Amino acid sequence: MTGWNIDKITRKLDKTTNEEEVTVVMSGLKPFQSSAKSELLRVEFLAFLPYYTNVDEMTKEKETKISHEVVGNEQCVEFTDPVGSSAVLSEVCMNNLRPILLSSTDYSMGKVNPEPLSAEGGTLDFGIGLTGETHIRIINSAGEVVAVLADGVMKVGNYSVRIPVEKLASGVYFIEMQSGEFKEVQKIVVKK
Repeated sequence: MTGWNIDKITRKLDKTTNEEEVTVVMSGLKPFQSSAKSELLRVEFLAFLPYYTNVDEMTKEKETKISHEVVGNEQCVEFTDPVGSSAVLSEVCMNNLRPILLSSTDYSMGKVNPEPLSAEGGTLDFGIGLTGETHIRIINSAGEVVAVLADGVMKVGNYSVRIPVEKLASGVYFIEMQSGEFKEVQKIVVKK
């Protein structure tokens, strides 16, 4: 509502009863006046499977109860205080779930060994955290891709790839690795 602000929101969770109390404090520069039904504050509660088992292996209710109370009426506003609301979740409530995969391997791109690269060549060690599209490219100083070290789906794990120095002239290059959300670029020098 124009001219009214939320000054403070506090939350308290009672872990023994699994009840949470949310307090919203609002203030306005002028009295709130309306001859029609108006909305001063809307609170949306999102409950995701409020069904759990406590330490005594007792299954708790799958019901979310929402109650409210208007405290303080410094602006002489007449509030309509409707009775509490409740919502019961169905047995299966999984519209927006996505699996979370865990991996013991991190995404990583090690340093080229040896550095600088000579005619004998070198290797690049790297790690893939989650199975997915992986691209490792060597790019020259003009921004052109001059070699592709990996291009396709790779499984979780640690890898080592040979740098094809026979395709590279002496100079400065960049190795770019992209896999999932991971992206890293490092500068390498080739001296033949």
